[in-house]
Amino acid sequence: MKVFVSILFILGSLLVSSCGNEPERVPSILLITIDNLGFEDLSCTGLMSSQLEGFKKICEDSVYFTHAYSPSVLTKSAVSSLLTGQSPPAHKLRGLDDYLSEAIVTLPEKIVKKGVRTAFFSGGGALWRKSGLDQGFEVFDDNIPIRWNRLYRESETTVNLFLSWLQKKRKKESFFSVLHFIDLYFKNRPTFSESGQERVRGRQGQILELSDSLLKLYTSLKQQDRWNNTMVILVGLNGVSRRDGEVKAMNLFSENTHIPLVIKPAKKKRDLGIRWTIDKNISLIDLGYSLFEFYNLEPPKPQQGARVSLLKSLEKPISNWDNERPLIMESQWKSLTGQVSRRQAIRRGRRLYINDEQPKLYNSLLDRQERSEIAPENSLFSDFMQSLREIDSLLMKPWQQTEDSVIFLNQFVNHYWMSSEQSEDWPISLLLSEASKSPIFANLLSELLIQNRMWEELLESSHENKNKVDEYIALTYLNQDKFKTKQEEFVEQLDDHCIKSVLRRQRSTFIKHCTDDLSIAFWAWYTEEVPKKKKRKFGVLYREYNFLRLQEKINIYNYAYGYPWFYFDQKNFTKHWLDRLIHLPMFKKLKENIGYNQRSMKI
Repeated sequence: MKVFVSILFILGSLLVSSCGNEPERVPSILLITIDNLGFEDLSCTGLMSSQLEGFKKICEDSVYFTHAYSPSVLTKSAVSSLLTGQSPPAHKLRGLDDYLSEAIVTLPEKIVKKGVRTAFFSGGGALWRKSGLDQGFEVFDDNIPIRWNRLYRESETTVNLFLSWLQKKRKKESFFSVLHFIDLYFKNRPTFSESGQERVRGRQGQILELSDSLLKLYTSLKQQDRWNNTMVILVGLNGVSRRDGEVKAMNLFSENTHIPLVIKPAKKKRDLGIRWTIDKNISLIDLGYSLFEFYNLEPPKPQQGARVSLLKSLEKPISNWDNERPLIMESQWKSLTGQVSRRQAIRRGRRLYINDEQPKLYNSLLDRQERSEIAPENSLFSDFMQSLREIDSLLMKPWQQTEDSVIFLNQFVNHYWMSSEQSEDWPISLLLSEASKSPIFANLLSELLIQNRMWEELLESSHENKNKVDEYIALTYLNQDKFKTKQEEFVEQLDDHCIKSVLRRQRSTFIKHCTDDLSIAFWAWYTEEVPKKKKRKFGVLYREYNFLRLQEKINIYNYAYGYPWFYFDQKNFTKHWLDRLIHLPMFKKLKENIGYNQRSMKI
């Protein structure tokens, strides 16, 4: 009996000893990435609104990097740099058509083998599984239902999905999770406070909504006793483009590349809080590099420029790197002809150099908005150009300016489709002049003129652009005597076979030329005589048409924000013939029933 007790005592001692020597688990990392969040949207050092409680909670006990820059203004490319610690030329995910090759090893691929649980929750936009960014993630949730009134996943839903995933994990398990928020692109979508009161629509309303979601995230992690042992990183992926003559996808000025970066290190309950700022330049590439180092992994070798670790800055308010090291920023553009071009900028200290055909140099310290170029004859310009010789291998050929017509079209779409205010309208003469230069612009302008019942202007536009269908619609509403007597002749002159066939009820011609699903659904409904069958076929037509309208809405958002999701394609703005037909008086009832949404924009 004594021997048995002795054995139990020894086993118990060994068990206690082994538990005491158990290595402490690696802290978890929660990476919060926000599209369209610029540096001026968030300041941990300034007075923050009491309504932004969620942001404030993350800023507390955090290190605030005041001069963080994105290596690419394209979301996919920036996130790829975060997950690989490499520059866009190295990881090769540089444009919207690119994907991350399996040959590129990501941080999640490395740490998941060490037992760290990994998950990515996308808000939509460009971050889909097909981008290749899912490598190493046990869960990559991009299952986002797209509807007419919801083109993305709201921040609250994303947070709920993450918390639900986290609850299934044991507290001893470390995790690495990425939350992606895209709410700020949808400034006209209504948001509501906790009391159910609708906020004023606009960018600020969405920032308040984001803050509420972050507060819920903070509260839940606190309740689960996970907050302290989790490193929380909040970072913008790109900023806001407000500059005339610049499309967001190619804007490399600070307004679009200078982003907020806040890191709350993991800590023990007894540790004192930290709160300081680091004012030297860093890139998201440096953050990715630091994450490799955090997990004691060897980061991939750099291909472009030197990288620095941020880990020491999380222990003490020090930054022991050279602020003059060049930070390379880029974007990629595909023209209407399919040619790909890249634009580059270099941030060096407080100077910004943009590598255009006509180089631009700015002193951001004295000229914060970067509005006044340093003249080429200025010694500062020549000195900077001399210094570029050291890093000449990092530069590509200078970028050629975007076509003026593309910029004007981008501004037009932003003004009439995206803006919630109509403070300044453009002269119709200017719009008609621009429409004569671009069939895409003419198409969008025609739709706007029809929506606002501006028949005289539509008639003028149709003559200018030789569009017989628009002319037919305008003359119908203008009720001109000449049109009444020669309506058949006008139908004969229509250049759209589908509309012409419908007006003449010519089945053979219609079937020959109009073979897409929507056209077939329309003809099946249009020619059906039996009421029950006609009702059923209208249901098919309704679904097909509203799917088309949804695609058009996505194209408008994408174009307005400078292609954050996919490159411009002229086919995206080719209107379906049914979009014109339903504006004729004889199809008024169809237009009402099919769910056509009038835009309240005015010219």
